[in-house]
Amino acid sequence: MQLKLPHPAWVAFILLALTGCHQGVDLFRVESGPRPDASTGSPDQVSISLREKPAQQETAEGYLLTESRSTPLYTLREEYQAAPGGESWAFTLTGMDRPLTIVVYGDDGRVGATRSLAAPALDTTDAVIVVSIPRSMYVRSFQIVDDSSGTPGAGADERLRLVGVSTGPPSGASPVGMTQSDSFLVIGHGSEATAWRHEENGSVTWSVSPHPDRWSPLAPVEIAYRYEPISPGTADDPILVRSVDLKVGTEDLQLKVRAGANRVVVYPEIYGVRATDVTVRSAVDGFKVLSIVPIHIAPTGAGDDAGRADTPMPLPADLGTVFEYPTELWRADRFELFRWTLFPEVLVMDTRNYEVQSRFFKRLAFFVEKEGFRGRILSDSELFGWHGYNAHNYNGAGLAAFFNAVQVAGVRLTDDEILLRRIVEQEGIILKKEGRFEPGAGGILSVSQESWRIPGLRHLLLTHEAYHGVYYADGEYVAQIGELWRSLSDDERRYWGLFLDGMQYDIADAYLVENEFQAYLLQQPADFAPWYFGVRSADRLRSWKPRETAWLNRFLIENDGAFLRQAMAVNEILYSRTGLVGGNVFCLESTIPHTTHQQ
Repeated sequence: MQLKLPHPAWVAFILLALTGCHQGVDLFRVESGPRPDASTGSPDQVSISLREKPAQQETAEGYLLTESRSTPLYTLREEYQAAPGGESWAFTLTGMDRPLTIVVYGDDGRVGATRSLAAPALDTTDAVIVVSIPRSMYVRSFQIVDDSSGTPGAGADERLRLVGVSTGPPSGASPVGMTQSDSFLVIGHGSEATAWRHEENGSVTWSVSPHPDRWSPLAPVEIAYRYEPISPGTADDPILVRSVDLKVGTEDLQLKVRAGANRVVVYPEIYGVRATDVTVRSAVDGFKVLSIVPIHIAPTGAGDDAGRADTPMPLPADLGTVFEYPTELWRADRFELFRWTLFPEVLVMDTRNYEVQSRFFKRLAFFVEKEGFRGRILSDSELFGWHGYNAHNYNGAGLAAFFNAVQVAGVRLTDDEILLRRIVEQEGIILKKEGRFEPGAGGILSVSQESWRIPGLRHLLLTHEAYHGVYYADGEYVAQIGELWRSLSDDERRYWGLFLDGMQYDIADAYLVENEFQAYLLQQPADFAPWYFGVRSADRLRSWKPRETAWLNRFLIENDGAFLRQAMAVNEILYSRTGLVGGNVFCLESTIPHTTHQQ
């Protein structure tokens, strides 16, 4: 076995050796590429075996030691020299939830290479961390040191654990190849990072290849990222809505990135592909991928008999996914339930048709929003013949008040309303205390497959409801919208009162009025606002309220540009809080539409 010969280019990772001093135990692996035989020049298998000091029980191998705050010292049994051009060692850890330093020692016992990292944003799966080894260095041993503060507890640490070590050529050329000193990538168990490279055009690529026997190619894939815009801007500058390229198997997608730490989930089955590889390519400054992992989805949801079914767990999804998600993949026949990944406290229910949607939300709509009915619990006979809405949104306050009032009124709820109560209670949107409900966090939105019948309607409804979701998730956004509303002139607020009254909202509810004010302004791009409110809605108002026609005409002449100013102001607030802009709530979109619908 030749141990001091230089590396050729890697052909593949090859599993070669056992670990530690526990013969027959393989709790973490050591991998190496082939080296050329000194005499023949052909690849020769290289074996790296280790001894650990102090020796650990088999169940504790690879964990941090409590007293020393480090792993054992792993010493190579044989002398090992890095390649003349240097090389990379990749360390794979599970449960990385703290700052740490990886230390590699030379044959003289001195520190030869280190890599320090802050605690990651995610600690759910494996972290692959690359350490650059200087050229021709003789590697003798290595260990991992916990850099966190505080007093260590008793016993072996049950989170952070070394599970794999692999060697290869310098960063940038190897299958792992992480080149940024402050970066790491969390990948799913049973996969490998196959690229982490900078292109000449300034773009960066992250790529992960799952092993099909460990990671189902049909499993949903979660991509977590962080985006820190280099320079601030305004919402009406379209270039600030940045996109990166995402490829899952053979499917090409666009991911619009939002500031901060966020995630998206890709469902390969939506696009009829298999996740044989997952690649993110970005030319956006300040963007980096944190993790690419598979997630488990509960195989069952609510059945046909909603009153006796288990409460379904929401599917994590971007609204672009909700828009495209085919009914053939629904876990229940009549509806599917999603969790908005951008605002996890906001749920979205998509229903088979308006009739199903009404069974869940119609009585609630009249209680929460309808003029002349707000605050009343209507019986089934009183609801008969009335129309609710074609899309819905409710926060914890409205839901709690509704279900409390139902208990007092003694009205029998439908099975679907009972299921709705279980869902929002399970998800913390309402909280039950001493027999009564109180508001929790977030809210629930609803759209219907039936809206596909009118071109563009489903997109409009889902977009409009999404801004109500933002309103339910961000208290500071609500406060800033309130300030903007109070800055409007009396005539501007009068227009909005007429418009919302004509849309059958109870305009005596200030919270409702301000919520609808921002949602209607944002449901389309800002430059559409003058036409939508000054032409289309003005024509409807003249029909609904003919006595207001003279005032309306005068208002539109004297306030030319008012709606554009309002839309731009709301957009700036929204963008500063969320990175979203008017008419643009989908983060994940396929480059080719896939959804087909039977009317």
